[in-house]
Amino acid sequence: MTARLTIDLSALAQNYDWLAELSGSAACAAAVKANAYGLGLEPVVARLWQGGCRAFFVASVLEAAELQKLLPIAKVYVLSNFLPENLAELNNNGAIPVLTSPDTAAAWALQFPYKPCALMIDTGINRSGIAPDQLAHINLGTLKVDLLISHLASADEPLNPQNQQQLALFRRVQGQFPGVAASLANSAGIFLGADYHFDMTRPGLALYGAEAGPLGVAVKPVVHVEAQVLQCRAMPAGTRIGYNGTYTTKRPSRIATLGIGYADGYGRDFSNVGTVMVHGVRCPVVGRVSMDMTIIDVTDAPDCAAGDWATLIGGGISLAEATAASGISPYEILTRLGGRFERRYTN
Repeated sequence: MTARLTIDLSALAQNYDWLAELSGSAACAAAVKANAYGLGLEPVVARLWQGGCRAFFVASVLEAAELQKLLPIAKVYVLSNFLPENLAELNNNGAIPVLTSPDTAAAWALQFPYKPCALMIDTGINRSGIAPDQLAHINLGTLKVDLLISHLASADEPLNPQNQQQLALFRRVQGQFPGVAASLANSAGIFLGADYHFDMTRPGLALYGAEAGPLGVAVKPVVHVEAQVLQCRAMPAGTRIGYNGTYTTKRPSRIATLGIGYADGYGRDFSNVGTVMVHGVRCPVVGRVSMDMTIIDVTDAPDCAAGDWATLIGGGISLAEATAASGISPYEILTRLGGRFERRYTN
């Protein structure tokens, strides 16, 4: 392996503890969809469970089944746009569906009366969910609503008036469901304050080490991505580097090739804009990132040699910096991380 991915489970646990504390009296669940945001479902949920997390959100029936094998007594909610004909398979595995349309709500009430479900209310993200005015057309009599959910569209922009608008609308809908638990806040929503916490918060991104909240509150970094130096070469000024020669050396330079590329999740977005750390020295990515290799300029790190390890995320290169450089979201950076890494988990 020429690339390795280290996941700090202790940092994950500390992030969960902090977010749970910020959630006040609300229960703190965890979003672990997409293989726990690419970091590995089994070790992540085991550590979160150890830390007191009892409810988890996934994105599909298959993810729910995998999680239930690991934690049979956990409460598992499935965030998916189910079609009525898909509800039977969900009923068979015991997870709780988050119903997102009047049709699926009606089908669940008919097929599985009084069996727990959650309702996703669309308060303004306009992506999926039941519009408040559609509730009048749903027979709620046989629906056992375990949780009422909505999703904030602009929680990472605390001054955006849409947050208050969604909060007010969600409160109005909540009044139609007395005694039913409610959940609105994602990671960034937790930082909007107690009004947004309701009965359950459901952080995702902040658990995994990405900055969250209105002030870019720093959480503990969880991910450390490294790649091995495969080769170092001296290049004269004026040398074109990589596919299509998109970078030209401006001085006599030492150029190193790393064993990582877009097939590993380190995308072309980092071409000519990324930065890595070698022996404590910041070295720029030069030329285009290719499938299996990334080229960096190590002129200012003269001790760099084949066999050394460079840090691409972590160790001074935060997810926030990687996001700013590449223009891709931290969600994408994490979930892109591929299967070719040597994965290591530290406690």
